Amino acid sequence: DLAVANFLSNNVSVLLNQSSGDCNGNGIPDECDIRCGETGGPCDVTGCGTSEDCNGNSIPDVCDILIADGGLCDPTQRDDCSADADASGRPDECPNCPVGVIEWQNPPDGVIAAGYPFDPASCEATGINTIVVLAPTGADDVCWRLCETDNTGTINFIGNVTEVAGTYTIELDRPITPGACTTLSYTDNNNVTTTASFISHPGNVNADGTSNGADIQFLLDVLSAIQVAPWGLYSTDVDLSGGMVFPDVLGEIDILNGNGPCLEPWMGTSLPTCDGCQ
Repeated sequence: DLAVANFLSNNVSVLLNQSSGDCNGNGIPDECDIRCGETGGPCDVTGCGTSEDCNGNSIPDVCDILIADGGLCDPTQRDDCSADADASGRPDECPNCPVGVIEWQNPPDGVIAAGYPFDPASCEATGINTIVVLAPTGADDVCWRLCETDNTGTINFIGNVTEVAGTYTIELDRPITPGACTTLSYTDNNNVTTTASFISHPGNVNADGTSNGADIQFLLDVLSAIQVAPWGLYSTDVDLSGGMVFPDVLGEIDILNGNGPCLEPWMGTSLPTCDGCQ
């Protein structure tokens, strides 16, 4: 038994190379190039898991890319070589989601917006519908994903993504759902996901766990420079006028009591959680 075990241990890499190939000639079988597998398993070797396989064909991406585009795929030997026109190191058919720092600019990650969920005059939905993010340049639209914890109405989605030198403006189909948690995620080429949360909780000026009468006093204290708004105008511009003024207090009262044709009372409602959209 010991002799058999030693034989398998000494020859496992040879067996794997014969079964799965070594397209890039680095001495590591293709399947081990892509993933290391279980600890102590046949692919748990030095250098494993360092190659991408964005199209899921169990061949490292570099071996799928045409030689002319900097890859290792010889079109005289294979008829399924892929182009890499943007020199990203990934076949063109794969999304490109570069690795790098993600910075949530406006609104910031974790924001709790206390303003009107609907325009009191037109009853049109209002609130956060554009998110500005700093991210690596050249990311495809599919790198971004939107999730909301409450989709009882019309499902929200990303309507448009534009980029200028690494500044992405992500426009939603409609404002984020009031009384729900909205998350936006970026998943990079290494399958690492960065997520931010945005909450519309009408009336919750002090950004605690509940919308209630204490928020009226807190808003008055901010107007009097006794308190500091936790999320700036997202907290205090209740009437969405673009500034913090006394009419915001009247708007706060309307939100809590449900005064108006479009408003439901938010008094006593709890801060939404992001369970289900992590």
